[in-house]
Amino acid sequence: MDKHLSRKTAVTVAATAATALLFFPGSTPAEAVACASRGDVRSILSGRHQETAKGVGLLSDSKMIEIYTSDQGSFSIVVTTADGNTCVVAVGEAWEFAEDTTDSMF
Repeated sequence: MDKHLSRKTAVTVAATAATALLFFPGSTPAEAVACASRGDVRSILSGRHQETAKGVGLLSDSKMIEIYTSDQGSFSIVVTTADGNTCVVAVGEAWEFAEDTTDSMF
């Protein structure tokens, strides 16, 4: 299986994540979101979870969204604001890379 996201898949994942963020506007409960500096979040994701960035995109409100994954299948979706504050907005297991998810997964 190819370990690189195709552009179409990356856009699909980013759009899905961005849509999910609509349900968690700026004042998401603290227990649901962990925030710190971008450098600290990246260090934790790489050190504790062996996750590295696999996709990045810009949201319309001057925020950056990133998807981190590990070879073991864990994943994290983080959002960084213009001031460098980074929040983990979703985590999960069983991440798989797919060339085209249109027919096979949904």
